[in-house]
Amino acid sequence: MPLYNILHLLATSQPEGVGIAKIVALLAEGLDPRQFKLHAWFLRGSGPLAAMLEKKGVAVQAIDWPGGGRNPVGLWRFFRAIRNHKFALVHQHFGGRSIRWISRYAGGARIIAHLHGRVLEQNWEVPARCNVDGVDLVIATSATVAKWAGVNAEVVYPGVDVKARRQDGAAGREGTGHMLGTAGRLVPIKGLEHLIRALPKVRASVPDVELEIAGAGPEEEALRNQAHALGVDGCIRFLGWQEDIPFHRWDVFVMSSLEESFGIAALEAMAAGLPVVVSAVGGLTELVEDGKTGWLVSPADPKALAERLIQLLLNPREREEMGAAAWARASQFSAKRMTDHIERLYHRLLP
Repeated sequence: MPLYNILHLLATSQPEGVGIAKIVALLAEGLDPRQFKLHAWFLRGSGPLAAMLEKKGVAVQAIDWPGGGRNPVGLWRFFRAIRNHKFALVHQHFGGRSIRWISRYAGGARIIAHLHGRVLEQNWEVPARCNVDGVDLVIATSATVAKWAGVNAEVVYPGVDVKARRQDGAAGREGTGHMLGTAGRLVPIKGLEHLIRALPKVRASVPDVELEIAGAGPEEEALRNQAHALGVDGCIRFLGWQEDIPFHRWDVFVMSSLEESFGIAALEAMAAGLPVVVSAVGGLTELVEDGKTGWLVSPADPKALAERLIQLLLNPREREEMGAAAWARASQFSAKRMTDHIERLYHRLLP
């Protein structure tokens, strides 16, 4: 049985790239090590996610190639690195045609393009361009992304490890009072300003409510200032980047994003037995069953968001029932299901 070397290309090993890195980590755990050896190259330098993947047995390297084809020094650095390896497949989570051309020219690898988003991060209202020229296979993280791409794409939903659910409450929450939680990068596309705007209305009905925000990013200072101006800074805690998100402390998980290709953090919360209140955007509408596993609300609508949060916080039975349904729903998005699907796709391309 041959051992195939598979190269995963990722943008950054900083915390903002954790969603894609988690997919690679689950593949490293689930794929047969007698058949596949995973490599991960980060094209924007080193960071904490490199260590996370190394713990899973992934061979990690930082190439430092920002700018794509407009950066000939980085291009040469990448070419020199890849020609010394014999990769059977290049699984591309980031980058364009230059990467694909070099990967094929330097070693004859088959190319997979994995699509994780529909918009430009710098301005979420501007659609990204779907560039899959010269690939052998396209994977999309949701049916929404596949439809946007307009090409023949395999929909492979991200997976998560689903553990046995405690019977004494959604996630076996610790502490007293009411606790909301959210997790993600602190960037405009995550819509956290609308969650903070919803808090005064929530507090009017649930005075002991608190909010924990797990994540880091350039918007933190602006969000802190907004919370102070609204008088809710005393009930918000910014936790920074968390390798292990503290779902056990939360009653409800909130995702107020303006756009999501899928929503891995929401899936993780559901796998922890939490009911969720999320924006009705992108792949979240494929994950969350409205009124059963949680609530879908219009994006950028603090009033609607607050009303659903109040409803859940004041109704423990509804939280329990939705948490149980959310856990059952998350079981349909297991890490094994994702890994098995991608392994079949690998074998489709391999000799």
